[in-house]
Amino acid sequence: MATVTTAGSLGYEARILGLVSGGHFLSHFYYLALPPLFPLMKADLGVGYAELGLILTLYGVMSSSMQTPAGVLVDRLSARQVLIAGLLINSLCVTLAGLTTSYWAMAGLFLVAGIGNAVFHPADYAILSASIAESRIGRAFSLHSFGGNMGFVAAPVVMLFLSAHMGWRSSLALVGAVGLVLTAMLFAFGGMLRDAGGPARKKDVPLKEQLKFLKSRTMVLFFIFFALSSASGAGLQSFSVAALVDIYGMPLETANMALTAYLVLTATSVLIGGWLADHTKRQDLVLVIAFSGTAIGTFLIAALALPWWAIIGLMGAIGLVRGALNPARDVLVRQASPPGQVGTAFAFVSTGFMFGQGLTPVLFGWLLDIGNANLVFYISAVFGVLAVLTVFFSKERTL
Repeated sequence: MATVTTAGSLGYEARILGLVSGGHFLSHFYYLALPPLFPLMKADLGVGYAELGLILTLYGVMSSSMQTPAGVLVDRLSARQVLIAGLLINSLCVTLAGLTTSYWAMAGLFLVAGIGNAVFHPADYAILSASIAESRIGRAFSLHSFGGNMGFVAAPVVMLFLSAHMGWRSSLALVGAVGLVLTAMLFAFGGMLRDAGGPARKKDVPLKEQLKFLKSRTMVLFFIFFALSSASGAGLQSFSVAALVDIYGMPLETANMALTAYLVLTATSVLIGGWLADHTKRQDLVLVIAFSGTAIGTFLIAALALPWWAIIGLMGAIGLVRGALNPARDVLVRQASPPGQVGTAFAFVSTGFMFGQGLTPVLFGWLLDIGNANLVFYISAVFGVLAVLTVFFSKERTL
């Protein structure tokens, strides 16, 4: 007998999660598609790591600045339409970046791609909040995060493999084309995607009133926490490979194994975090424990002379602890969102996330260029400590 996939059924929720998480996977994949190629791009384009970091900064800053406008569009128009348009822009620009031979053309394309990348969090969370049963929302958020994290996991492995066989430019064009295929699938089969409210309800809500709640103390704290936590992770995600090569003199493949261990275990533990988010009322405590652990582990990598296998193990442990916080964090944001404004709320805090992630690559790239690779880990640890303090010293000890 065929499985019924009406709204509210497990089959329906599974299909929603599959479509939404597929786009989230590519969003994260595209962000880490370039860093594994940096050594090849540096030699081919005749630029330094700082210039390559600038591409990621342009991508991140545009993603950050367009988050809240995307959230407003999601809440006032249609999450489905905004999601499809964003994926189309993002994947098309990545495809074209693989076809250009100019550094500045590539930088411009990733600047435009950032506009498309801005839509995923507001659109995805609006769709999931309207489609998933309350008792399973934490686990749904964890699976959504899992999809994004697997994009991070897959990017270093896939891009290294593809670039070894077809060059870094053709590799970018190919992975961009995959996004165009998924865009077509969303257009054809995305009619089931709902969001947290219909346009009829939103027409009478002035824009100023819709944005008023973003000035609240709770939402400002969320913005700061997201910015600091993403800044903490940016060094590990984008520059740990180059930093480990410089500090320890390890082969590129071994350094990528350490990054892969971090990303794989981050993706795995987020599933545990989903269970925790559905079964605990102290999501703030999950955040404090997770970020304290990651800050300590990150500091130790730079402070101690470790063998290669210990570095891989420690990077994996950092990812294992960090991954558990994402669902608890997302549930807290959802709880703080006014009815019908989930997209705007997640867009605002995601602006903080992209702000931290987008502004730090130039800093980390510059540290590598001047020969201070160990500071990549030290500064990442400092950002993690500041994120913990944001939670710990809030008035109610909760975000």
